[in-house]
Amino acid sequence: MVGHLAAAVGARGPRPPARLRGELLARVSEGKKKPRSRTQLTGTPGDIQVWKSWRSSSETSSERARQRGFELRRKDDGGWQSTAAAGVEVRPLHVDPERKYVTMLVKMAPGSSYPGHAHAGLEECFVLDGDLRVGEEVLHPGDYQCALEGSKHGVQSTDGGCLLLIVSSQEDRLT
Repeated sequence: MVGHLAAAVGARGPRPPARLRGELLARVSEGKKKPRSRTQLTGTPGDIQVWKSWRSSSETSSERARQRGFELRRKDDGGWQSTAAAGVEVRPLHVDPERKYVTMLVKMAPGSSYPGHAHAGLEECFVLDGDLRVGEEVLHPGDYQCALEGSKHGVQSTDGGCLLLIVSSQEDRLT
């Protein structure tokens, strides 16, 4: 069947919007058959926003750096964690349990999307690589956005994939 569909469309057939691909991949990976709106994913917000459960940075920093009062993350240390949003992974850099803030890297695969959310505090996002669609805006490497406490993001998506540096509240809520 897939072969017949591919032949019917041809190699240069129309491409669906990136957000549709991300939603389809999320459905397939979750094995759910019930339809969802664009801003909903199954699972609890804690499942999707794994950084809500991060309590401390100290276990992932090197012992030598901790002894000097620093945290150190090497690029090859790993530490990437999947979220319930298909194609979206996160890596903790620093967790501030007193302020309930986290500094993290977010990696989104091509065509993936992340559901809408309300900001419980300031969120800062710096695009390191790729493209990030935020509403009508498309951000590219070097672009920065700051979302104020109480503001809301709709679904965010990427066409070609992206790597983001984000500082965010651990108390943001999915909408």
